[in-house]
Amino acid sequence: TGCIIGTMAATFLAVHRSDKLLAVLASLLLLEIAAERAAAKDGVHGPGTFLPAFIDELFALRQWAVDWRSGDAAAGAQSSNDDAFAVDENIFRKMAKVHLINM
Repeated sequence: TGCIIGTMAATFLAVHRSDKLLAVLASLLLLEIAAERAAAKDGVHGPGTFLPAFIDELFALRQWAVDWRSGDAAAGAQSSNDDAFAVDENIFRKMAKVHLINM
């Protein structure tokens, strides 16, 4: 939805101030990946079932990014949320590569 897009873009811009274009593109990429994953889930048949699945996928991708930073992405290990909003400048590029490979 528009509210989620604006919120995500603003959040990424607040955290990643050095490259505003990368921040906005990263937020859109994250939303696109979450939307594709949500739409592919069983039981998603329309907007009433899509939105909860979409929010769940956003959370799952956030946890994946935290795990990636800690080196546990492949294992899916739970990690501390202390640095959940710290930005690795290359994580967005890595996410894009993973997304393109899995298409």
